[in-house]
Amino acid sequence: MWIVFVLEYSIEIALWPDRKAYARKNWLSLAGIVLSFPLVPAMLSPDAVGAAGAGCCGWCGWWG
Repeated sequence: MWIVFVLEYSIEIALWPDRKAYARKNWLSLAGIVLSFPLVPAMLSPDAVGAAGAGCCGWCGWWG
């Protein structure tokens, strides 16, 4: 399903006369595509962050 959104955005930006204006106007669509990439939620999960040993205790991610 994710690839459908990427394809739609790519076609729309290719057909738009001013690509920068399109990207500025539709920034939320691009953010949704990037954040919904299948690996992003897995990388941001508490298990993945804890496994990386990030933060003071590996759970909260804060170095305090």
